[in-house]
Amino acid sequence: MILAGFLWMFSPGLYAQDKPDSDLNFMIAKIREAYAGYADKIDPATFEQLVRNVQQSKLADTFANYSRLTGFFRDDHLDVFQVVTLRPGDSAQAVANLQTIHTGSTAHRSRDKDKAMEGYWLDDLHHSILYLRKTGKEEWRGYVVETKDKAPAGYEVLRLTPDTGGRWLADYKDMSGPYRVITRAHFRTPQVLVGGSYFKFKKIGQYVPGMLASLQPFSYAPSITPLDSQTVLVRMPDFGGYVAKVYDSLIKANFALLSRARTLIIDVRDNAGGTIRCFKPLFPLIWTNPIYEIHGLQLCSQAVIDEARDDYASYRKANDTARAAKMLRLIDTLERNKDSFRLTGGGEFPVAQVPNSVRHVALVMDHGSRSAAELMALYFRQSKKVTFFGENTGGAVDYLDLLQYWLPHTHFQFWCASTKREITPDQPRYDGNGIPPDVPIGDDTSDWIDYVRKYYGKLDQTDKKTGP
Repeated sequence: MILAGFLWMFSPGLYAQDKPDSDLNFMIAKIREAYAGYADKIDPATFEQLVRNVQQSKLADTFANYSRLTGFFRDDHLDVFQVVTLRPGDSAQAVANLQTIHTGSTAHRSRDKDKAMEGYWLDDLHHSILYLRKTGKEEWRGYVVETKDKAPAGYEVLRLTPDTGGRWLADYKDMSGPYRVITRAHFRTPQVLVGGSYFKFKKIGQYVPGMLASLQPFSYAPSITPLDSQTVLVRMPDFGGYVAKVYDSLIKANFALLSRARTLIIDVRDNAGGTIRCFKPLFPLIWTNPIYEIHGLQLCSQAVIDEARDDYASYRKANDTARAAKMLRLIDTLERNKDSFRLTGGGEFPVAQVPNSVRHVALVMDHGSRSAAELMALYFRQSKKVTFFGENTGGAVDYLDLLQYWLPHTHFQFWCASTKREITPDQPRYDGNGIPPDVPIGDDTSDWIDYVRKYYGKLDQTDKKTGP
């Protein structure tokens, strides 16, 4: 079984066991020894040159320098994050930034196209409105105008600088985390800015002070809602292990309702991942033929063995003899395959088939659907009932099973994927590009759920006219 996850609350939980001479050396060692994508993505000579460039860098910003190392691999599961803490001087700088916005002064004379892009932008979670302005020949900055997070108006949360291929590097602060990350970004249109799987902003035609308060913020609470007598909406915005039992209870309590529905709309937009345990209870409703686990190749590095030993010690301490024995068998397997890959998964999921009326299953996904949410798409694709709607997912499903460390000197969090998905002709690479939808939904469509309802309404009407 392949697990993946996203740590929303950055509470220090995992430190390196042996304190390295420097956090950078620690990251370099883990990438070489424990990152499952290392051999796929770089040769030793190129990596050594990359390491030298980072070590010899004169960048004063340590975090930005570390991000150069992980950023080369373009993998959301090999990344570094910084906890954002507001400092005393930030408020004064925010006031100055706000004054610049109000006066309309710019550091660089904008072209007509740039002027069309400058202005107020709303994030797709309805948490913040930014003012985006061009501050240099090749630089954009975004300042908070209104936010439901803890940040003063005028605070800089976004800086765009040129990257390769006509794209941008986004230095982004997510104040709801709160964390800082450097990721690739692009203007999908002059009115839509997408930063990998981390953010999406849309330009506002008309900004009115206080408008954010009138907008419903995105909720990460799972829910099941009947939309009409034939359609049920299942919102699954989070697959963290802590919410798995919530899904178990929610689906069990509503199983009769779900079974009677003709159409299930399953919304996994902005779901950053977690564990497949969260969506397994839906298998009986989507089943049309056997569902098989996704094959994985686990790199049995010393880091993975150390993590398994820590888990074993925890189970022993809790007197959980069954899990301790299972973990001991796993440790033996890992040690026998040390420093090589072992095949995992591939077996058939035992699914108890139940009578149900479900004919259509719509999986609604977007740029923020990644990791376990993408695994859900790969599992659900094995059913003839399922159709994908929306836009390409985040593209973080080729390398999974995170090793997570808090670097002891800088206290940045470092992620390193220890497993890679087996690539096959019917399950190709999605790294960085994402899984495409069967039915794309454009940025000009405001209500994606209503779009899907109407899509199936028209389809059902066509079926009635054509007959069996």
